[in-house]
Amino acid sequence: MLFYKEKFLAINKLKGKEKTEINLNIKENKLMEKFREYVCKDNKNVQKKSNYEWDKVDKNTTNNCSKESHNQWGYNPITGEEKKSDEEIKSPKQQDKKDFSERDSLSVINLSGGKDSTALLILMIEKELPIDIVINADPWMEFPEMYEHLERVDEYLYRERGIHITTLRHPKGFEWLMFEEPKKRPNVIQRRIENHLPLYGNSWSGIKVRWCTGALKTKLIDAAVRQIKTEKAVLHHMGIAADEEKRCKDKQYPLVEWGITEAKALQICYDHGFDFGGLYEKHKRASCYCCPFQRILELQNLRKYHPQLWKHLLEMDQRAREQFGSSPLGRFKQNWSVEGLEKRFAQEEKKLILT
Repeated sequence: MLFYKEKFLAINKLKGKEKTEINLNIKENKLMEKFREYVCKDNKNVQKKSNYEWDKVDKNTTNNCSKESHNQWGYNPITGEEKKSDEEIKSPKQQDKKDFSERDSLSVINLSGGKDSTALLILMIEKELPIDIVINADPWMEFPEMYEHLERVDEYLYRERGIHITTLRHPKGFEWLMFEEPKKRPNVIQRRIENHLPLYGNSWSGIKVRWCTGALKTKLIDAAVRQIKTEKAVLHHMGIAADEEKRCKDKQYPLVEWGITEAKALQICYDHGFDFGGLYEKHKRASCYCCPFQRILELQNLRKYHPQLWKHLLEMDQRAREQFGSSPLGRFKQNWSVEGLEKRFAQEEKKLILT
């Protein structure tokens, strides 16, 4: 079976009819077209670079930010099963309980796919609040369970509101940024030269420079929202729970207003049938599988339950050490390389067997 990300890229034809959005008036539909043109302009004919041999995606399917959903490829990237067409999903409910057509602003939800943003989407649907656009930024490094979860959320969103998730992706991807992006800032170049380090690649994300979140998520979403704001006001909703209120800035935070904690958010997801494939039973947060901020136990679970992803992480670790040496840029965690963790986990397994 193909590695799940390879399967995700290898599909060449969309299956099922083109999806539409039914809850926007004519003027807003034109705005949405401009929005899609903006977020898609650099995403055509992209060939991902990594240690795997990625397939070039067909020109007609590389428009990763089209009106299609997160799973626009027409099949489940995990199981390989054909994705349901819109006709197979229960007919969408019109937003006729409240009239949203005369609003002065568009309601945008930032959907990471984690428990908090999923709970936010569920509650806004149940509270009959307006939802015009749901944006997800895909870093290409999510767990397979997360991609499956997002497919289910997309079907739920279409069934309830008649719209699909709009997915944004960096045109060159995580591994290009990690190993190949040229450095441009003079102070960074000077520091690299002084430390005899290559003038390209960001290496592992760290506490001081968490480049991955900015480049693969925040910048893409903020740029897209700014484009929408050029023609219409936007209410940008973020899924931050009440017990993380310190993270709130200048957007809308309904979970904080409603007193929904992280624990309550997860329970809301479970109550609505979204179990994330058991991710939250093995990980505190549903972050990327290559994230250095995972706890040791979470990395043990990655090795145990996703050996292919662990193997890929080992390959990335080796490449980082070869490129950046023993400098902080070459270290996965402050005191550990992935290779070192592999040896530790193997020894611990051996001890358990002997006992």
